[in-house]
Amino acid sequence: MSNAGPEGLDRLLAIEDIKLLRAKYCRRIDGHRFAELAEILTEDFLLDMSPTGKVLGAEVRPLRGRDTIIAMMQQNFAPLKMLLHIVTIPEIEFQDAENATGVWRQETFIKENRPDLPGSGLAYASVYDTYRKDGGRWLIASVRVELEVML
Repeated sequence: MSNAGPEGLDRLLAIEDIKLLRAKYCRRIDGHRFAELAEILTEDFLLDMSPTGKVLGAEVRPLRGRDTIIAMMQQNFAPLKMLLHIVTIPEIEFQDAENATGVWRQETFIKENRPDLPGSGLAYASVYDTYRKDGGRWLIASVRVELEVML
């Protein structure tokens, strides 16, 4: 861990806040609770799934802006029959008192609700987040998903 940022008990509390923030991110996506998801993202939120697109043979461009990304999720994730993200083993480091990064192992289960799609799948990825403290609370500033395998 970096020596920057909060120290002692404040550091442990910040790490727990960030863990809970990431858990909320996953639950709100999975539950299609996009208005609540918007509450924990910075206005300039960046979602980069381009490494995942490369693995799947598709061009996927990074998206910036909370409202743009929420609209994309509403369009593409809401129709799914089931979506389940599980993140574990976080590595959280602080750049200073108001900026941190996190690396997570992620397992995602997807069940399609359309007859023209294959049905379901299981994906494993590494996820790289950035967090920024704003108004005394941590928000997610960016998420980069690097898919490793899809079954």
